[in-house]
Amino acid sequence: MKNRMFMATQSGLKIFERIKDFWEERDHALTGLDITAVDLNGDKGILGTTEGVYISKDGGENWLLDSKGIDTPHARWVRIHPHDPRYTFVGTEPANIYSKMEDDDQWQKSERVSQLRDQNDWFMPYSPNPGCVRGFAFHKQYIFASVEVGGLLFSNDYGATWDLVQGSTGKPHQEPLAGQIHPDVHSVQTHPSSPEYVLAPTGGGFFISQDGGLTWEQKYDCYCRAVWVDPTNGLQIVLGPADGVSSGGRIERSIDGGKPGSPSWRI
Repeated sequence: MKNRMFMATQSGLKIFERIKDFWEERDHALTGLDITAVDLNGDKGILGTTEGVYISKDGGENWLLDSKGIDTPHARWVRIHPHDPRYTFVGTEPANIYSKMEDDDQWQKSERVSQLRDQNDWFMPYSPNPGCVRGFAFHKQYIFASVEVGGLLFSNDYGATWDLVQGSTGKPHQEPLAGQIHPDVHSVQTHPSSPEYVLAPTGGGFFISQDGGLTWEQKYDCYCRAVWVDPTNGLQIVLGPADGVSSGGRIERSIDGGKPGSPSWRI
């Protein structure tokens, strides 16, 4: 699998093969579909589209529609649990979370997420839909889910139940207080060293929690979209900040855990 790459595009799934130092397109699937996300773990694969979810049981060679139980078919993020591939998750627009065990015949919807979405008036600045779930992060049975624009969700039982982390109000129309995370959460990452170490880029800055989401510290005051943390060194972080939604996008790196101050982040 290290020599194959699957790329989600607005016109289908593109499959590339590594030939020496180059990637060459060798195949395609589901041509014409707007594919939003893809994930593979061994022979198991899941693929999200604006019209539903597809699964593969042969490493991405064949894909079958599998959306029974999903009533909001616009998938924004899909993940197979990296440590236990029996569990699979879908985040959608409008904001919902669906989960499925290996032998389930349909997807299970989290009613709590829908309730939080409607109670707190989650929204999106570029769509009429009430928010979207656009990222998952895992540490054994602990799972985090990012919501644009709504907050950060958490499950401690492999996704059977969900709620907001304590440091996320879930109220996107209120400014967060000190120690709280900004509600426009674009993605989320955990670290193998501990489920307490959580990193989240948001529309209001880059935040880190050292206590599983109870409290947060803003490490970078800027608009940011994505983050990667070195699995062998939690202090080495690669971040995707920007000057705004559509300007000044760049990649920066910190080797000291994002300590506030100009020496920390370098292009």
